[in-house]
Amino acid sequence: MEEKFEIFPLGEVGEYDRLYRDLKMLYRIRKGSLPINRDFGIDWGILSNPVNEVQSDFTLEIMEQTEKYVPEVIVSEVRYENGEDGKVIPHIFVKERGKNV
Repeated sequence: MEEKFEIFPLGEVGEYDRLYRDLKMLYRIRKGSLPINRDFGIDWGILSNPVNEVQSDFTLEIMEQTEKYVPEVIVSEVRYENGEDGKVIPHIFVKERGKNV
């Protein structure tokens, strides 16, 4: 897996542009690299786990960090696409908290 991902809204998400920017920043920052908040970001160390654990661990990390830092949205699903050179691209589906889709 690489640091490339896609974010898709499920249904209408209010303030989607701002939320998209917030999610993009959260998912691109490596956990531990932001001096003012070492917990912010995604633990890319998960990618060194055994192959059969990577997707479930990464999905859980995405869901937990989104709930903590962008609570206006819920991650409904994360799907994985096989990209070039064996790289895997996460497709992250989000919906606005409190809305049914």
